[in-house]
Amino acid sequence: CLSDWSSDVCSSDLSSNSSITGVSGDIVVTAPAPAATTTAASNVPVTYSPNAQSTTLSATVTSTSTVNNGSVSFTVLGSTVSGNVVNGSASAGFTVPAATAAGSYAIQAAYTPGSGFAASSDNSKQLTVQKATPSITWADPADIMGGTALSATQLNATANVPGTFVYAPLAGTVLSVGASQALSVTFTPTDATDYTAASA
Repeated sequence: CLSDWSSDVCSSDLSSNSSITGVSGDIVVTAPAPAATTTAASNVPVTYSPNAQSTTLSATVTSTSTVNNGSVSFTVLGSTVSGNVVNGSASAGFTVPAATAAGSYAIQAAYTPGSGFAASSDNSKQLTVQKATPSITWADPADIMGGTALSATQLNATANVPGTFVYAPLAGTVLSVGASQALSVTFTPTDATDYTAASA
């Protein structure tokens, strides 16, 4: 009996004048499925600035083996940058636009795979623009004579952003005679969205 994977032909089925025609078959070799991956971005904190500022976006890409191909694209604030994956990590420089308001902004990290790996993404991390702290400048005032009321001569702090100052003691206060009298000021910025209150 002659046989292959497609058919069986036995001599009992053939007459004496019959001939055998060969039977062929096709083998389909299927490529292995791409290995699943997990992409995990990192949270990025920056401080509010009226000027553009640079930061770095980063992510890891993990699988059953070390990922050394493909790239990760990062989308935040309507802009996209990308970096190649090397030893399971990718990073890209990003410019935060000038005067981006304090708050949290979603980072979309998407892995575009190379050979042997599947795509994955992460949108759970954020770029956080933290409020800035105003800079207060206030030199120690000169000594005054007893009985002199406090005025703008002594209470003359300045800040690097617009806002209001509240002094303690208040202007018009007459201090008792003595050394090292304590003066303080609390500054409230006009832009309370992007700046914190400060004191000196």
